[in-house]
Amino acid sequence: MSEIKMYTPKINAIDIFKELRNLKSDELLPSTGALEFFYQHLQYPGVSLFLRDKNRVKFFYLDHDDFILEVKDQTPEWTISSDKNLVRITLNYKIHDASAVISFVFDISDKAYRDLLEVVRKKKEIKLYYLTMIYGGLVFDSYKKFKVPADILIALKALK
Repeated sequence: MSEIKMYTPKINAIDIFKELRNLKSDELLPSTGALEFFYQHLQYPGVSLFLRDKNRVKFFYLDHDDFILEVKDQTPEWTISSDKNLVRITLNYKIHDASAVISFVFDISDKAYRDLLEVVRKKKEIKLYYLTMIYGGLVFDSYKKFKVPADILIALKALK
């Protein structure tokens, strides 16, 4: 059985959330303080992650600016799949004649992941932050709130 270990930042997630609130679009993330977390854990394009603090969950996606520019204003199609204890929520985008995805993987054998998904199910939305890589730095591009589709909410409710 596959297992994913949930990352627990040394800095409280709420401190990261507070610093994010002060960022403006196209602003470089400071490489010190709470946002140093992103420099430590988002080192390659195409990486997604999420952080939870009690009843708040934020999702993050890091990629090159040209990819972010293509997807950030789109409304994706959602899919959910599971393989034993691993659940994958995928946001599917159309870019020209091709498909692109942003995926989030959860190990529901871990209570922390189940609790995180329960917050998503109750809130019925996610906030996705787009971060871009530019010359070794990380830049806050934008964020978008997505309503979680009803079929995904039903699937999340069925998870045990």
